[in-house]
Amino acid sequence: MGVLAKRGSIRPSRRVHWGGVAAVIATALILGGASGMLARHYLNERSAAAPLPGVTAVHAEPLVPVVVGQGTLPTPVALPGNVLLQVPFTTQAPLNNWAQHQESCEAATLSMPL
Repeated sequence: MGVLAKRGSIRPSRRVHWGGVAAVIATALILGGASGMLARHYLNERSAAAPLPGVTAVHAEPLVPVVVGQGTLPTPVALPGNVLLQVPFTTQAPLNNWAQHQESCEAATLSMPL
């Protein structure tokens, strides 16, 4: 707040209300955290899309230590012929601004599986 001076200009007061500043910061933190929790809850409730036909399910398996004798190799495991991952589509130029996003295809490709 300022105090009106004799010439009509506003002079800032030198007193800071630290209690009010702390209350505003605490309120912002509480509201921000609560809105983040609600958004996370809402997004986690949504069901995932049904898998496409012909999609190979990929699951991480625990690593098993292989013990072989000296000079022998472990038997390799056959991998599937192809793997199709369901990822959401991301455009290379979000607002059709190709002048600015001419070299953004790599970034768009990397952001899809995340």
